Amino acid sequence: MSPVRRGLGLLVGVVTASLVLCVVFAMQVALLPTPGGGLGQGMAGDPQGTWPQGAQRLRGAQAYSPVAPAPVAVPALNTSHCTELVVVAGHAVLLSESALQAGRGEEAWLLEDYQRGQGLPDVFISHIRGGVQAAAENPHALLVFSGGQSRTSAGPRSEGLSYWLVAQQSQWFHRPEVASRTVLEEFSRDSFENLLFSIARFREVTGRYPTAISVVGFAFKEHRFRDLHRSALRFPESGFEYIGLQPEPGGAFDVERAAQGELENAVTLFEKDPYGCSAPVLRGKRLQRNPFRRTVPYSVSCPEIRDLLAWCSASRFAGPLPWDSAGVGVGV
Repeated sequence: MSPVRRGLGLLVGVVTASLVLCVVFAMQVALLPTPGGGLGQGMAGDPQGTWPQGAQRLRGAQAYSPVAPAPVAVPALNTSHCTELVVVAGHAVLLSESALQAGRGEEAWLLEDYQRGQGLPDVFISHIRGGVQAAAENPHALLVFSGGQSRTSAGPRSEGLSYWLVAQQSQWFHRPEVASRTVLEEFSRDSFENLLFSIARFREVTGRYPTAISVVGFAFKEHRFRDLHRSALRFPESGFEYIGLQPEPGGAFDVERAAQGELENAVTLFEKDPYGCSAPVLRGKRLQRNPFRRTVPYSVSCPEIRDLLAWCSASRFAGPLPWDSAGVGVGV
């Protein structure tokens, strides 16, 4: 046999062996289990294995690697039975790498100038604890830590995530069962959006709207949430609770000064602009608190309230809402 023919034969053998190995590897990949329990479906762009058959998948977006270790398991959400909502609105972003430092000084948080010198880290933790306790006392409640990526210098860390990290590092204040009923809402930029977007997040997670809502926050903000925001959303007052917490007496927090600021910088503005979208001050705050120019997704995930999400007027929204009748809380 000539050297040329011998070389061609060797080349054909190498190519054939390579093709066989590729086919074997592809078959092994297709048989890998996915988090959704199926085979192979979660390998390309669908890590949860939930896309319908034939749906488009992203190239190269593998959920598992034959070399890298398997992903660390996290507790699955336990929300199928949740019918009520507990909201904790965030007020700052945690800077410390360890959430255990959250209560040990202001340097662990990115605070505005007006927030300094008032012992706010302890206040934030009391709100987080209050939300966990409220959810622990109600096994049908979903806890939402709400607050967006509001500070440029903090990077893409959200207020909601900051509060969740504190709860996690605090071992959920001895109520670990709440962890599987807790989610984040990371797009809100003010208190009105804290409430509205948390309702939308509830819909995303449970497939329904809440039958009742509890908000945990500063006691002096109750009027804003109960009489202004709740009213603007037309959520039934009978299903709304505000859990107002006061800072520890004798501390650095000036309650009277805060109440005056609440009246001048929030209540008066929202009375004239109930949806926070037309007054220059409120609109400017939303722009400032969205430095990474993120787009709110809830008009897509919550089509039943799309018109409410887009509403911008001094008059109250008059269109149909899921909680107008007995349909509230029913899967949609």
